[in-house]
Amino acid sequence: MHREMSLYGSLSTFKIGKEKTTTIMTQKVYTVNGMKCPHCEAHVADSVKALAGVSDAKADHDACTLTVDLDETQVSDEQIQEAVNSLGRYELTL
Repeated sequence: MHREMSLYGSLSTFKIGKEKTTTIMTQKVYTVNGMKCPHCEAHVADSVKALAGVSDAKADHDACTLTVDLDETQVSDEQIQEAVNSLGRYELTL
């Protein structure tokens, strides 16, 4: 795997058999209301990490943020919003 960081995100190149696949990962920061503790952070981050196209997610209850590394061709903002909001205690607004 080859990974480069740029202003636009990271670029990962994978070789699968004879095919070469390039994926551009983007980092986005969302506002999430309702998180009060580290347990809340883990609950929110884990729900988003379960989505296809998400390589990492970190929540911060003090800052009310969720930082997500994602492939925008595989997962949308709306899917991330649904994953968080479906937990019932938290609200991610776009």
